[in-house]
Amino acid sequence: PILPVSRSWNFVKQAKNTDWAYVIFDWDNFFASYMTSLDPAAKGIAYSNLIQVVRSRTARGFVPNYSAGGSKSVDRSEPPIGAKVLYEMYTKYKDTWLVELLFDDLLAWNDWFLSSRTFGPLGLISLGSDTIDGYTDSSAGSMQGGRFESGLDNSPMYD
Repeated sequence: PILPVSRSWNFVKQAKNTDWAYVIFDWDNFFASYMTSLDPAAKGIAYSNLIQVVRSRTARGFVPNYSAGGSKSVDRSEPPIGAKVLYEMYTKYKDTWLVELLFDDLLAWNDWFLSSRTFGPLGLISLGSDTIDGYTDSSAGSMQGGRFESGLDNSPMYD
């Protein structure tokens, strides 16, 4: 079980897997994992949620901005908070198996973010969205794609 965002637009049209016709967003699901982990009775769903979002990692090495039944964003991610969420869960429950399962994926994501989203000699973060041949998301390579990568795409500052 996972905790997808609940919105009327949060469903995949013609999903390749009907068991997974909704979309999960990395930041939303990382924060949901953390909040759910605060209740020991909900530890299982917190772990499941965390595992599903991390294991949706792309071939390029990052956790995608969104993933769904048979598709995911391959042009953008969001700021890599997954390791912090994993650390907080480990601090609370001491389950080393979860760290062993997710560490390499989270390290790859952080490495990708550092190499792909750091700009100039000061090492400033420059969020964005890459143009990927054959990828048809209309926001790929655009300012809107970069907004989506910020995790603040519903913020009034972008209205």
